[in-house]
Amino acid sequence: FILRRTNYQEHDVYLYPLTLTPAEVKTMLRDILHEANILHEKPRFYNSALCNCTGLLGVHANHARPGALPWWRPEQVMPGLSDRLLYHKGWIDTTLPFERIREVYNVRPVAQRYKDDPEVSVKMREGLNNYLRSNTG
Repeated sequence: FILRRTNYQEHDVYLYPLTLTPAEVKTMLRDILHEANILHEKPRFYNSALCNCTGLLGVHANHARPGALPWWRPEQVMPGLSDRLLYHKGWIDTTLPFERIREVYNVRPVAQRYKDDPEVSVKMREGLNNYLRSNTG
């Protein structure tokens, strides 16, 4: 999906490491898997305005950190704004200004450079991991 968005639709895609504790990750994963099982038993139509992937992730995130993300904010249902909300809430790296964080975690250049490489997903993460190692401790 990343390659489709970056190489064919020419969108920027950001791969942010989240600042979740292991317990929060476990809670979110269980919650998402529970939701997937419900959808398997009782499918429903996608609703890009009221029940989209960004909004649903916010619901799961609030199960990990109750009340952390307000449901009524535009950033909660508009994917192009959600990273700014996560930045201001401290869910992603806040060590640099927001615009610089977007530059650092934009995987579009790597996805385009290695689009035919079967290890493209590894290369996207390598660049981010190298940045994280060189800028933490």
